Amino acid sequence: MVTRKNKKGFSGFTLIELLVVIAIIAMLSSILLPALSKAREKGRGAVCISNLKQISLAFIMYADDNDGWYPPASSQDNNRRWHGERPDASSPFVISEQTPIYPYLKNKEIRACPSFKKYLATGAVAYEEGCGGYGYNCQYIGGTPDAWPFPFLTPAKDKEIKNSTETIMLTDVAILNSGQIIEYSYVEAPTNEHWGSNNDPSIHFRHNGKANVAWCDGHVTSERLGSVTVSGWGGSTADEFRAANIGFIGTDNTLYDRE
Repeated sequence: MVTRKNKKGFSGFTLIELLVVIAIIAMLSSILLPALSKAREKGRGAVCISNLKQISLAFIMYADDNDGWYPPASSQDNNRRWHGERPDASSPFVISEQTPIYPYLKNKEIRACPSFKKYLATGAVAYEEGCGGYGYNCQYIGGTPDAWPFPFLTPAKDKEIKNSTETIMLTDVAILNSGQIIEYSYVEAPTNEHWGSNNDPSIHFRHNGKANVAWCDGHVTSERLGSVTVSGWGGSTADEFRAANIGFIGTDNTLYDRE
């Protein structure tokens, strides 16, 4: 590289040389930053897997202590759920001694996905604040589809789950509200069994295109988006859900149903 000397004999770079160096640094940054971002997300995903493992263990211990019954997904007034409690529908959920898994898991941080924090910073708390980014299989594990009008009060018993290694208990979740990713606490199956209609998806594939899943036997895997269908009632299209990395694992209710 050619350098020039000033009047005192000290050498230095020309303006063109400096611009070339800056261009090279910018080029290297554009190459390395995406890889660094993926690596950081992989680390957060590993923490999330550990969280789901501990939460699923709390569910299994609850069932062991309650004659095989899993925790109910919700109370009748919908203000107490598996993860927390709120005084009314406009207030955030908080961890309470009255919630089912509190005796088995009192740590608040474990109930929150580290990758969901960036959505909270953009206003995701506008709906169901305090859920933490994890959702429970409300239709088949935390509830019973034909127990209408309160399907989330009658959970499954462990002996009713025909294949615990392939039945979803908990996953990363979020839903769309006016185009915004917000908090939610339920895993929706593709079809609402009671009504025989589509559900809007709620599984959030936020870990480099994957969602972490805790199965009913307690093991945790990372899964890719399988399908996207919508109810038609929520206002968001299938393309909008897919763009937000929200969808279903599989194409039907097979991996959700206890049967």
